[in-house]
Formats: sequence, C-alpha cells, structure tokens
Amino acid sequence: EMCIRDSSSKFPLKCPGEGCRMEVSPEDTYEVLDPVYIHKFEKFSTKKHFEANLQEYSCCPTPGCEFVFIYSPDEYSSGRLDCPCCQNSYCLNCKVPFHAGKTCIEFKADRINSTHLKEDDQFHQFVQGVKYKQCPKCKMWVEKNGG
Repeated sequence: EMCIRDSSSKFPLKCPGEGCRMEVSPEDTYEVLDPVYIHKFEKFSTKKHFEANLQEYSCCPTPGCEFVFIYSPDEYSSGRLDCPCCQNSYCLNCKVPFHAGKTCIEFKADRINSTHLKEDDQFHQFVQGVKYKQCPKCKMWVEKNGG
C-alpha cells in the first residue's frame, strides 16, 4: 500500500521479501490490497502499461484529458478524433483542433499566411534554445533528454 500511496514510480510492484525482486501479479495484489487503494493501483498499472507501449496507443492532446485509444486508419478514416471524455475534436494528422472543410495542407498554409496566435508565437520563442523538438513522425513537441 505504501508504494501505491507514495508514487507510481514503484511500479510494477515487487515482492517485499528479502532478496526477492519478483513482480507481484495483479491477482495477488488484489488479494492483499485494501479496497481504498485498488482504484489507484489500477490507474497506476494502466498508466505504466500505456507508457511501456507508446507505439500502440494515442492520447487526446487536450491537457488533462486521460482518453487513450488505439489508432486505426479504418476507424478514424476521416482523420478526426471526437474525444468522448473532454468533448474536443482534433485532427489526428496535424494534432490540432479539427479543421472542418480544409485539408491539412490547406489548414497549414492558412496558418502560415495568417497572423499567428499570440500563444503560438510565445511557444515558438520558448522552444528556441530549449531542448524541445518536434517529432518527425507525429509532429508532437517533445523534450529531448538523451541521444
């Protein structure tokens, strides 16, 4: 319970026996865990699973939204994500609010030709000289912390 109460960094849970570092199965955890901590355990376990399998999952880009999904071109053929949690719509190609009636190329051209939003300018000023890069595959901004 202390591992769950304190932080998710202690996942997966390990056997507390001296010299034993075997992972404790979720089934065993449910048998001994106080019901108060079961939801927190499930949330941490799910988060760790997603973090370990980022290539399989996509997340809603809304800050604070916890919606995670498996991207399937068949299911999302329009390129549009209508998030059932936060109710926002996003373009899965551009990773921006959905631009109805415009292709991604048209939308990007309009943004380049129009006055940038103040927040966009501030963000671009911030990332210059800081260890942030845009992922060449998904175009999301990430902090470069190695390699």
